[in-house]
Parts: sequence; structure tokens; C-alpha cells
Amino acid sequence: MYYVFSLIFIIILKTTNEVHAKSCSDLLLGQYFCFDPDIDEATQQPFSCAKDNSIKVRCIVATGISCSEMDNKSREFEKKIENGCRFSNGKNFATALLLSVFFGWLGLDRFYLGYYAIEILMCTLTSR
Repeated sequence: MYYVFSLIFIIILKTTNEVHAKSCSDLLLGQYFCFDPDIDEATQQPFSCAKDNSIKVRCIVATGISCSEMDNKSREFEKKIENGCRFSNGKNFATALLLSVFFGWLGLDRFYLGYYAIEILMCTLTSR
């Protein structure tokens, strides 16, 4: 009976004393260093741009710090940075510029860019 209680006591001690490593995304500034992302020469945007406008960069954890997603050998992890890319709504800049120059008085550039309310307001205010 003594051995059973001792075994249960040891199991409880081991489970309560376990240190859970925090997520690498929860590390504080200064506990990791991130490298600059690789830049595409043609677009001047990072190669790793995702649809949600985020990028992934390679980071190194400082000595003495550990986190769950870290590679134990190289101490590296991938960090997702929100809004790391320049926002683009898929519209062509040259088309919007030409519409603005030649048909700006009609508001066609705003209609092309998706600003329908401003375009309607502009047409009603300039039609005096």
C-alpha cells in the first residue's frame, strides 16, 4: 500500500512540475531575432507574400530561451508577420491613372476602384 501511494505521489509531482514551453509567437521582443525576408526584384515585395497580406520570416531564438515551434538544433522558427506586404486590391495602377486623367470628371476611376458611393456622389454634385 505504501508503494502505491508513493507511486501516485511521484506521478502527481512529475505532472505538476512539468514546464510547458510557450509558443514562439508569444515571445517578447528581444527574445528572438528575425532575418529580413527575401525580396523579389521585379515587384519589390517579399517572395513569401500570402493572400491575407502576411509574410513568413525566419527567426532565431536567443540563448536561454526556448519555445515550442523552435528547431532544437538551429534554434530557428518561422514567424508570421501580419500586413507585411503592400496592400493591393488587384486593380491595375496604370488603368486607374488613365481613367482618372481622361474621365476623372465623370468619376470613372472611382467606379473602377470600387468606390461606388463616392462616384455617385461626385456625379450628382458636379452635374449642376
